[in-house]
Parts: sequence; C-alpha cells; structure tokens
Amino acid sequence: MAVIPQKEIKKKTEVSKVAKSNNKLRALIFDSYFDPYKGVVVYFRVMSGKIKAGDTIKVVVPSGITSITIKKVY
Repeated sequence: MAVIPQKEIKKKTEVSKVAKSNNKLRALIFDSYFDPYKGVVVYFRVMSGKIKAGDTIKVVVPSGITSITIKKVY
C-alpha cells in the first residue's frame, strides 16, 4: 500500500455524484470517531447528491433524527 505525501492530497470543497432518478442526497456513514481537537469526524460515502462545507444534513440515530453541519470536505 503506497503512502501519499500530505502535500499531494488535494482538498475538495464539494463532493458530488449524479443520481439516475433525482438529486436528493443519499449517503452512507461508514465510520466515525471523536478527535479531541476536531470533535466528531465522520466518513461518508455519497451515493447521490452533493455535500459541501456549510451544509446542514439530517441524520437518523437511535434516539430520533438530529441535524449536523458539515465543516470540511476532503
């Protein structure tokens, strides 16, 4: 497995995929962790739609539905 030097990783401002039927966001959270400096870090896989920094999305959790704000997109 090759390691990519930090300076070669390009930062994105938006992640987008095209859906066949509509442009609603469909994404899967496949991992998350708590960082003491950044807070909660969540990894999404976008199936369709767009996510960009500053967006607020609804997430279904066991206790109901909660909203989170996207701070950075990589």
